Amino acid sequence: MHALHVRPASGPALTVFVAERAGARLLGLAGLPALEPRYGLLIPACSSVHTFGMRFAIDVCFVVLEGRSLQVVDRHRAVPPGRVVRATRAARRRKVAALETATRA
Repeated sequence: MHALHVRPASGPALTVFVAERAGARLLGLAGLPALEPRYGLLIPACSSVHTFGMRFAIDVCFVVLEGRSLQVVDRHRAVPPGRVVRATRAARRRKVAALETATRA
């Protein structure tokens, strides 16, 4: 699995793993006991995610690549286990990716 180092406009840098294979895309973060604050999972070409099998809440951002930057086009904060979230219709018109990160306090 590839890893990217992302520097947000504010806050600490993130190490983001890219789920490219079908198994990694389907499983995502399910089964992990927790997600460290400076790590995340990027799922390319993805406009909806589920949190079935998760043990913790996550923040989900739907992003697009613009140049060398990831631009957030939709955000869902503190999504609890057992849920499905989708990008807005406007965001789905663009080629979005899902970025799952630890819930910020």
